[in-house]
Amino acid sequence: MILVPAIDLIAGEVVRLRQGDFDQQTHYQDSPLEIAQRYAAAGFTHLHLVDLDGAKAGEVKQTQVLQLLARETNLKIDYGGGVRSRAEVDKLFQAGASAVNIGSLAVRAPSLMGEILQEYGSERIYLSMDLRDGRIASQGWTEMEDRSADDLLEHLMDAGLKWLVCTDIAKDGMMSGPNVDMYSRFIKDFPTLHIIASGGVHSEQDIIDLRQAG
Repeated sequence: MILVPAIDLIAGEVVRLRQGDFDQQTHYQDSPLEIAQRYAAAGFTHLHLVDLDGAKAGEVKQTQVLQLLARETNLKIDYGGGVRSRAEVDKLFQAGASAVNIGSLAVRAPSLMGEILQEYGSERIYLSMDLRDGRIASQGWTEMEDRSADDLLEHLMDAGLKWLVCTDIAKDGMMSGPNVDMYSRFIKDFPTLHIIASGGVHSEQDIIDLRQAG
């Protein structure tokens, strides 16, 4: 099991949203670099960097922060938020990302997502799937999609998908525990998929529960 701490960004500052609500923000005084360096000093090897501005605007906004963290730490950074084109995927890898999370583009242009998986490789492209009451949310969690999660996963796995970052929006930012049942179901139905559970983790017991779920 790999533990991946996350940093969520708005206007270059570290924030936490409650259940994906941009009107419910907690801001932190420490800079992204200070927090990333503490993660590295604590022994973490990976970092999940979330561009909330980009997710809402539909274009990548935080490449300068990515460049800084990639230059000043040895963390393997996967970046998500606002990735809507192959050109932006290129830009993020050039800025130092080790992997790129793609969400809205994957839902709305799955054939292009398949091409990106083939071009960059399934170890470097993650599907970011955010669920609210079991339905896929996109465009920075502001819109709901009709396509089912299972249908999207089956389609993209045929195109080579191996990694899924899955967030239960109802749990995200609440520090009330993850949706273990949801992850257990995906693990059972898609046993070859590597699943990163996102949202709600706040205790060692949560990590134990997720590890036991697979």
